Amino acid sequence: MLSNNQFTVSLPFSDSAEKLGSSAGFVKSRFYALERKLARNGDLRKQYTKFMKEYLDLGHMKEVNPDQIPHPHYFLPHHCVLKPDSTSTKLRVVLDASAKTSTNVSLNDILHVGPTVQDELFTILLRFRLPKFAFKADIQMMYRQIRLQEGERRFHLIWWREDSSLPLRCYELCTVTYGTSSAPYLATRCLEKLASENATKYPLGCEVLRRDFYMDDLMSGANNLTTAKEIQRQLVTVLKKGGFKLRKWSSNHNNLLQEIPSEDLEVHLNDDNEASIKTLGLIWLPRSDVFQIKVNPIEQRRATKRAIASEIAQSFDPLGVVAPVIMVAQLFLQELWALKYDWDPALPLELQTRWCTYREGLQKLDKVKIPRHVFAEGVPTSVQIHTFADATEKAYGAAAYVRSTKPEGTVISRLLCSRSRVAPIAKMTAGMTSLTIPRLELCAAVLAAELASRIKADLKIEGATSYLWTDSQIVLCWIHGQTEVRPAFVGRRIARIHAISNKDQWRHVKTANNPADVLSRGTTPDKLLEHYLWFYGPLFLHGREALWPSCFKPNTNRDEAKEKTEEISLPTEPGPEQDSLGSKEQEKVDKIVCPVISQQEEGSFVNKIEHSNSFQKLQRVTAYCFRFIKLLRNKDGKTVRPSG
Repeated sequence: MLSNNQFTVSLPFSDSAEKLGSSAGFVKSRFYALERKLARNGDLRKQYTKFMKEYLDLGHMKEVNPDQIPHPHYFLPHHCVLKPDSTSTKLRVVLDASAKTSTNVSLNDILHVGPTVQDELFTILLRFRLPKFAFKADIQMMYRQIRLQEGERRFHLIWWREDSSLPLRCYELCTVTYGTSSAPYLATRCLEKLASENATKYPLGCEVLRRDFYMDDLMSGANNLTTAKEIQRQLVTVLKKGGFKLRKWSSNHNNLLQEIPSEDLEVHLNDDNEASIKTLGLIWLPRSDVFQIKVNPIEQRRATKRAIASEIAQSFDPLGVVAPVIMVAQLFLQELWALKYDWDPALPLELQTRWCTYREGLQKLDKVKIPRHVFAEGVPTSVQIHTFADATEKAYGAAAYVRSTKPEGTVISRLLCSRSRVAPIAKMTAGMTSLTIPRLELCAAVLAAELASRIKADLKIEGATSYLWTDSQIVLCWIHGQTEVRPAFVGRRIARIHAISNKDQWRHVKTANNPADVLSRGTTPDKLLEHYLWFYGPLFLHGREALWPSCFKPNTNRDEAKEKTEEISLPTEPGPEQDSLGSKEQEKVDKIVCPVISQQEEGSFVNKIEHSNSFQKLQRVTAYCFRFIKLLRNKDGKTVRPSG
């Protein structure tokens, strides 16, 4: 409900609040523990006290008599989260609504989480790379601008006092708070409500409010300054109707910051130094308009499998810009699993040395800078999306590139995003083997098709065409339907590819020109910095389309081209995407003959041999032929009989 320019919401209970037991006692004990911690750190105590005082002064909580609180009710333990790199709030107090009461039920246990209202982080970041003029901001205290219905504030109770010499006091929180499972939905639903109610009068601002917010963070822009400034104006007006204020503004163009009050700016482009902004996990440098990879120093500790897994989990690369480097760490962790090391014992010296060398090299990723604007500061006349797939026995992945043409004819190709997966560890039990390379290449093709489909849906670039590339001719033959008999593993993935892509979109690329090759193998930061194929795609994308590799069209006319066939052993285990197939169905087909077209020169001896689909048999026959020729040329006239 919106009244007096402020939303009031109710808690979305999924079960009866009567299930909540007593919570005052143990929450009081946790507060005493917090108080002792704050007493040992004077600076932390000062920040904590300042935060809570602001909370009280702004009317976001008020004191109540604990003896007059009706049952059921709920006390929330609280603690602090430090964000040293924040430009506004270094310390934030967070509530723990998952703390169990005497009945072993917490507040979060009886609250609906609610559906996801906004787009995913990946989608927001992709869109942010499109506009020529970009700006970023966030909503000040978004949760705390949304009031809780008075009758439900008894489920948001806390204990607090500024000093241990003062009596302990009980407060009820009057707003939506961090730590409750329903808070993200309640807050984003309020933004959605504002957008729907004001869409007619403020269409540009409301469209951005729906599409370009991730929680309270705004990342948007436009291809001309006039439109960008109008979006800013409409957003400020619409959000003000709900009691929200945009602050921490930054932009790659000074004109978009001129009308913003100085106290609401995060970056001043007039400053001599290049300022960086951390937003949604990425570092953005507005003046040079690039993304920078920031590697935080990791505390030196003993190299164990647990420590390594923790460090890998801290690697945040939502667009997959440095995925080839992270792949090395993922493969290393998989190796530890294969060697069956426990979580906490120290690793052997050789493995420790390898990991320390890798970790030290990560600091060089600070030099990686990716242009935010994929169209190179212009507005293109045509746009193409090219997605490349590749696989090795260890991993597979897909990398997407935007190829754009400027009005003057200049062609720009830049990395947009990537996705990668580690191949399953081989299981050497009875009836189960590792996936073959063709099957892993097929998994990579599925990943590429899904990534291309996702990009098309997220970006909605009018007139954009999409191309898919792989260096596996076997996969291309599967996609073009050259075999009628397919095992379930192959058939299901081909059906998925056909559902989200057209077979005419698929083309063959040489391995040397496939940028996804480094993604499936992994590389070091040093090599990635100089890997122009990874950041800009193959050279042919920068030229005329007439010079591209031709479309893959299997030729079934044996008068023009002979078919060579390859025999491929297929595994009987579910693949990386977890097909739940029965063992009998898998065992029906353990071999498939896949035709691969080989364009041959007239007179080629090898290509004219009919060899019954067996390369080993072809080798034996050829060997006998050469032995026979050698026998005929034997000057001594001795008989030489082939053995075996």
